Amino acid sequence: MLAKVSAVQLNAAFRQKQASPVYLCPLDLADDLPAMGFGPNRTRRFTTVQLQAVVNSARLKRINSNWAFQAGRFSEFEWLVVEETQALDRDPGDALLPFFRCRLT
Repeated sequence: MLAKVSAVQLNAAFRQKQASPVYLCPLDLADDLPAMGFGPNRTRRFTTVQLQAVVNSARLKRINSNWAFQAGRFSEFEWLVVEETQALDRDPGDALLPFFRCRLT
């Protein structure tokens, strides 16, 4: 069952047509800022649980088991959250086997 779920998720990841990266910039030296928004970007505070979800500390722990994200300490100040949407106009095979793809122009 787990293998089937993994296969479905991998297939969806290879076929997705857009990505939405989120960039976090700590504003730890800023005074108290009101919540501001401009376009898809904003300033805000995160609770410990919200910050762990945004940063995905479980995934980071799998990458380096010695590293621990201190969400409680990082939740003490404001953050600038920058979001963007990027079109992924590539063929799914480009991500799978990029060295076999040859485009003649």
